Amino acid sequence: MESLGLLIGGLVWGAPAAALVTLVVMSVVVRQWRRKAIVALENEELEVDRQRMSGRPVATTEEV
Repeated sequence: MESLGLLIGGLVWGAPAAALVTLVVMSVVVRQWRRKAIVALENEELEVDRQRMSGRPVATTEEV
C-alpha cells in the first residue's frame, strides 16, 4: 500500500515538474529560433539594400 502512495505522490509531483521543465526548455528553444530568424531577415534586408544601391534589379513581393 505504501508503494501505491509513492506512485501517486510521484505522479502528483512529477507531472507538474515535467511540465515546468518542458516549458523552460521550449522557451529557450523558441528564443534561439526567433533570434536566428530575426538575424536572417535583417541580413536579407541588408542584401536587398546593397543590390538596390548598386543599381541591380531586385525581385520583391511588393505590389508596384
